[in-house]
Amino acid sequence: MRKILLAEDSLDLNECYEGILNSFFENHQVSTFISGNKLIEMLSVDPTKVDLIVTDILMLNGTGIDVVKYLIQYDLSIPLLVVSGVVNENSHEFTILKEYKGVVKILNKPVTAHDFIAKLSAFNLKTPTSNSFISISKKMFEMSDQVPTNLFLKISDEKYVKVANSMSVMEDDIIEKYVKSDNEIFVKEKDIGDFFDFYIKKMSHFDYIYEDIEIESEIRMQAQTLVSVSNRFKKIGVDQKTVSIVKNMIDVNLNLIRNIKDFKSMLLKITNSGDILFEHSIATCFVVNILLRKFNLQEDIVKYKMILASLFHDLTLTEFSLDLCTTLDPLIENIEIKSDMLKKNSPSFYTHPADAASLLIGVKNLPIGADEIVMNHHELPGGHGFPRQRVGNNLSKLSLIFNTSHFFTHLMYVNGWNAEGLDKTISQMDEKFKIDGAFYSVFLELKNCFIAES
Repeated sequence: MRKILLAEDSLDLNECYEGILNSFFENHQVSTFISGNKLIEMLSVDPTKVDLIVTDILMLNGTGIDVVKYLIQYDLSIPLLVVSGVVNENSHEFTILKEYKGVVKILNKPVTAHDFIAKLSAFNLKTPTSNSFISISKKMFEMSDQVPTNLFLKISDEKYVKVANSMSVMEDDIIEKYVKSDNEIFVKEKDIGDFFDFYIKKMSHFDYIYEDIEIESEIRMQAQTLVSVSNRFKKIGVDQKTVSIVKNMIDVNLNLIRNIKDFKSMLLKITNSGDILFEHSIATCFVVNILLRKFNLQEDIVKYKMILASLFHDLTLTEFSLDLCTTLDPLIENIEIKSDMLKKNSPSFYTHPADAASLLIGVKNLPIGADEIVMNHHELPGGHGFPRQRVGNNLSKLSLIFNTSHFFTHLMYVNGWNAEGLDKTISQMDEKFKIDGAFYSVFLELKNCFIAES
């Protein structure tokens, strides 16, 4: 069974957190410790079975920072939730956390059920449901005499639990239904299920609350990925100047995207979906923009639109689904997998272009045509793609550029980011793309870009 490791030296909080984790992650074994050293001892047995570490910072016999240093020393990247009252941007602890390459979430004590669930949800180990909230909230009520008192409120002998630290995270029609005290939201035990059902529906998809300190952590991860992908393109012979120009242009547009609330939330979701998925998106960005330069399509709105499509075309996928791109794609396997077969065997994968496009459509000021590029990103030469089976002549120029770049990126991950992998990718695409004139003309420009560079 997959494991979650918890270190907290307060026995009351340790028991409370354990109850929350067991309620939320029913398919994981939760192991608890009262010191960092004991957690490290268990971690050293087999770190590959651990999906999440939850740790306090200040503990005797091994602190949470000792745990982080162990992870760094052995080059591990296990997702980490730090629950502490001592970590801030100016602290020594935060400086060390910034060195860790894994996903890091920081939750400041005292915590609410809502805070804890929001952070746990961000790790994408499980989708939150109202039952999860109810189960966890009941555990919180049971522990109410032992956890910090400002998490609870009594009115006329009825106990309320705090679900949000600020009314600013709630919409007005939610606030009106529930108790508020000193700008905080409290809910009766009997109403907890109704509240979270309402909350999930109202604040669906991406409206988790991220602290500024956490946003900085995500930006750091995105920057590291951008550097890593840049190095991949240098390895296959793309010159330093081109890599630098494209990297800087992507970075500028990432900053623009972070300033739009809906896009920022989507970007956080993609970043937290796993290294492979986000890196794939950034790598697609690189190829797309190398091709845009080749076609002299350098208007800012075009680059912005194509970067949005690159980042969010797999918005509803998981890393496992990404594997399907390299195993079920009919052109990679050199067999025709009919649309209805893919729809039957992997319906969520089949619908993911439309699912992602529909989420983008809901964002105000989306560049015209961005959703169409996402909708069509699995259309392939000769009408072999999905979900529309469109040939090249029925796709826009930007869709042809995107799809050719997207396919190239997938093959490079299959064949390897080296000279041999590049030659194999170009050879495979040459054979498969020549069945469709519109696709093939774009491929030839891509081929000239990379063969000339290498």
